[in-house]
Parts: sequence; structure tokens; C-alpha cells
Amino acid sequence: MIVKILSSSASFSGVDYNTNKIGQGKGELVNISNFGALQFLSQLRPSDYINYFRMVSSVNKRVAKPQFHAVISAKGRSIPKDELTRIAKEWLSKMGYGMNPYLLIFHSDTKNNHIHAVSTRIDKFGKKISSAFEKRRAVLMLSQVLKTDPIKNIEAVVTSLYQYRFSTLAQFRLLFELKGFVTTLDNGKLQISGGDSQRLMDLKEIEKHFVSKTDKSTYKRITQVKKIIEKYKLRYSASLVDRKCAGAGNPEPVFRYDSPLCDFLYSKFGLQFIFHYSSGHAPYGYTIVDHAETNVYKGSQVMKMDMLIGEPSVGLVGSSLPVQLITDPTGDKPMNISGLTSVSEYRNGYSSFDHSTVNLPDLADDIDDEAILGRNRQRKGMARNNRR
Repeated sequence: MIVKILSSSASFSGVDYNTNKIGQGKGELVNISNFGALQFLSQLRPSDYINYFRMVSSVNKRVAKPQFHAVISAKGRSIPKDELTRIAKEWLSKMGYGMNPYLLIFHSDTKNNHIHAVSTRIDKFGKKISSAFEKRRAVLMLSQVLKTDPIKNIEAVVTSLYQYRFSTLAQFRLLFELKGFVTTLDNGKLQISGGDSQRLMDLKEIEKHFVSKTDKSTYKRITQVKKIIEKYKLRYSASLVDRKCAGAGNPEPVFRYDSPLCDFLYSKFGLQFIFHYSSGHAPYGYTIVDHAETNVYKGSQVMKMDMLIGEPSVGLVGSSLPVQLITDPTGDKPMNISGLTSVSEYRNGYSSFDHSTVNLPDLADDIDDEAILGRNRQRKGMARNNRR
């Protein structure tokens, strides 16, 4: 695997270069991070992202070319899209760009899977992110990421999960489950197990990180999430799919139920829906993990389950369970599980990402093309200087 730092730019030409490819179907926008409210809007143009980059960069006039553009490339198809995205995120964080706005675009149109990262060299406090020994650090940081096994590095996972705003122990345990860990309670301590590693955490220490359910900022975000759900319910089916009965093998229990709506909201907005159920019964409630804003919500805080899945009837796709009434013990009204959708209808309508809502062309093509064009653009521009 290799990493390459591409040319800087005052106009954020990396966005245009990449977005000109999206419409050709040669790549896929796989991550939009730290763009604030902008990333929750639909029908965005490339200029919207460029203007946001410029706005963040404008607080430091001393940096003439604030664009940061890099490519991480794997050998052949050895590393799939999801894993390459994870690697790129961790690499950006180690390079100092983890809290900056950035775009990640996956490409498979060449013989090697690769992913582009576009960001700004100015952080939100107006400070320039260090570019000292940048190419050497890029290789070193990538090497460190590749040597890190996330499921064994419990300390790093604990630190990252403490960045989330959660209000119960159950929500904190759920975050670990989503990372592939197993948690159990043992004499007032939480035991975390993953790979060959284990750790005991004091419950009182965890409780210090609880946030109030009535927190004003949380309430504001909940209102926004509700509006997002209401908007896209008009376009995507909210019928629940039992993956286990729909031919998906034996999914992890925490991932057993999903819907086209929930899948889209996760891929587009980072809103992950986890449905809770007991053995032999349909789901009775759910939790939302808001990865974009690092929040965890009890589902009924945002929307009652009968309203989320559909009223007046609720579809449950591919389930072997009989039609029945299910009640959320937290206070949701009973729901009639009826009007089941066929598995074939679900599969035909299922989409992991809807490019049309973003209106960004696909960002693929050869890495060398950008490097060459970048040099040509420099020759046509102003005289060289040491300011970037």
C-alpha cells in the first residue's frame, strides 16, 4: 500500500478534479466529515464544498494554497472499499486532519483500489496544520495504521468512544458492540473482551461521562435528525428487514434488523439504527448512533417506533415471525406488524448510497493525471514561493 500527497491549491481544484469523475460512474463518495450542517443537506454542488473549505481557510491569510489532497492506494483489489475508508480516516487523524472538514472518495476504475482525501490545511481555529516532513510522515503514519488491529487496541477504542455523548450504560455498551467487542457486567465493573485482549472498567468512571437527556444542544440535534427522517421516509422504504431470514446468513445480533431507509440514512448522514428485540419476537424499540455528531439517542426521543417503521401498518421483510402486536416497554404504542413486503421487492429497492441526492460527480481516475495537471497549472500561475 502506498500514500501520495498531491498538489496544493488556492481554488481547491482537488474537489473539481474528483467531482468531474463522479458523473462518469468511476468512483464513489464514501465519507463527508466535519462540514457542520452542510453535510445534512441534499442536492449539494461541488461549489458548496469548495466554499466551505474556503470559509474555514479564510481565517489564515498567510497560507496561499490551503488545499490538502492525498491518495492512498492498495495493491490490486486486496483491500475493499470499507476497509480502505477506515484506513483513510485513521490516517487523516494521525496526520492532524481528523477534526477538519474532509471528503473521501473511493475509486476502483484503475487496476488498484484507491481512495482520495481532500481537506484544508487550516484548522477551525485558524492554525495551519504542520506540513513539515509531510511526505515522510505520511508514509510513517500509514505504516502505523496498518499495524493497528482495532479490535485489540482497547485503550484507543475507549478513548474514541468517550467522545460520544451517551446517557446510559446500555448505550455505552452498544458502542462497543458496534466495534466488535463483547461486554459483560462483573461485580460493579464492565468487562470488555475483543480478540486476545480484555479490560475491566469501573462503572463509576463510565457514569462520569453520562450526559443529560435534556441537554439543549442534544435537543437541537434531535429535532434536526427527526426532520431528516421525515424527509427521506418519502423516498425510501421504512419496512424492517430481518437479515437472518432474508438470506443474509447469520448476521451479528446487533445488526439483524435494517431497512432501506435506515441503510440510506447511515451511508448519507452517519445515522446508524440499532433495533432491539428478544428471542422469538419482533423488534420493540431502537437506538440511533449519530456518528456525524457523536451522539447516542434512545429511539423514542427522536421518533416513536410506529411512526418510524410506518403507519398505520408496519412492514417486516423476510421474517419467520407471525403477525403480532409488539409494544415498546419505554412507552411506545402497540404496533401491528402486517402488510409484509416480499424479500425480492426489498432487494430491488435496497441501496447502500444514493449519489443523486448529493449531486457530486464520481471522483476516480488515475493518480498520475492529477500530479501532471497540477504541475502544469503551477507553470501557468504565479512565480513559485515558499508559501503553501
